[in-house]
Amino acid sequence: MNIDRIYLGTWLPRTSMHLKEVYHFFKNGSGIDLDQSKLEYFRSQLNLKNLIFNNNPDFDNLKFSSENIEVTITEDGIILIILSQVSDTNMEIKKLESFYTDQLGPALSYLFSRGAPLPQTLLNIKEAYPKILVGQHLVLREIEEYLKDHSDTLLTKISSGELSLFYGEESEFVDISNAITQKNYDELLDPLLMCTIFLRSFSDLLERYLQLHRSVWTEISSIRESKDFRYRDFTIVRNKILDILKTISFIRARLQQMNDILSLRSTFTSEILKQKLSTLGLDSFFTLEKSYQYMDSLWQMTADYGNSTMTLFVSLLEENAQRELRLLQQITVAGMLVGFFGMNIAFPWEDRWSNIFPSSFIVVGIIILALGIFYLLIKRIILNRRFPVINK
Repeated sequence: MNIDRIYLGTWLPRTSMHLKEVYHFFKNGSGIDLDQSKLEYFRSQLNLKNLIFNNNPDFDNLKFSSENIEVTITEDGIILIILSQVSDTNMEIKKLESFYTDQLGPALSYLFSRGAPLPQTLLNIKEAYPKILVGQHLVLREIEEYLKDHSDTLLTKISSGELSLFYGEESEFVDISNAITQKNYDELLDPLLMCTIFLRSFSDLLERYLQLHRSVWTEISSIRESKDFRYRDFTIVRNKILDILKTISFIRARLQQMNDILSLRSTFTSEILKQKLSTLGLDSFFTLEKSYQYMDSLWQMTADYGNSTMTLFVSLLEENAQRELRLLQQITVAGMLVGFFGMNIAFPWEDRWSNIFPSSFIVVGIIILALGIFYLLIKRIILNRRFPVINK
């Protein structure tokens, strides 16, 4: 099987500011509030050559090479890793994967380690699938044999003019039936594959956030459906709700960022390329926009559910404050009783000391014992008292 190029790619929601940050890191080994020695180490591992920053009418990008591997990173976060000298397909794929997981991934992960976490890990090679193998006059039987040898399965084949795509679960083959020049690669195939990676990654992130929504909703429901809370569990429940609200806020911000990038990419993608993507059976920008709107509404509903749960919990805290006031009243009464008994205690400087000092010790002992029992009883009552949860 004659493979001309192998592509590996992924997408992280980024901006032009991030692209400039990556460029300065690659060029000078610099990074804000990061360990300079670590930056230099990660940069040295990349073996950077031919670093170029390109200002484009649509999306700026930077390109560099490492040995015979070429890398393109766009300002909206698409990472395209290309190997254009293929002799042994299996060995070259492992080389690309190793470069991603051992060199590029760790470097970018450390560079973006400050602030909000990335929506996906840069070290998991599964995040960079599918592998895209490009060649000419590919034979279906050979593709099926390759997929079978790699525990993969051919899902479908779609043709569009000069391109034929063979979709597997983890690998894709692109057959270019007509001879293609370097210019064709840069102007046709590379932009097409970038859009493919972007659309697929966008859809995958939406699916991931859908699964996370179900998990978060279940956590909130487990709190709301509780019959009551013990006072000793208040801190645990409060922290759990705060963590849930933090997660919701983070996901909603990520979704908005994703939608902004989707809108920009849809604007700058030519109608010819959109038509090509549609012919190849890939998700359209319109379809993903509708999916985003659904997901945004879903997380808005989850946010409302989480906020109402926090409101409910605050009401329980207010009820607890009222109980604390009543408890203080009880303690005041107990103090009055202790004072009353204390009036009958003799002291060594009093004339009656020699006559009643034995009973004074007994009274003191009774007071101390009574206070100890009262303290333990109140503590047990406080820690184990329950607050009914009223679901509205």
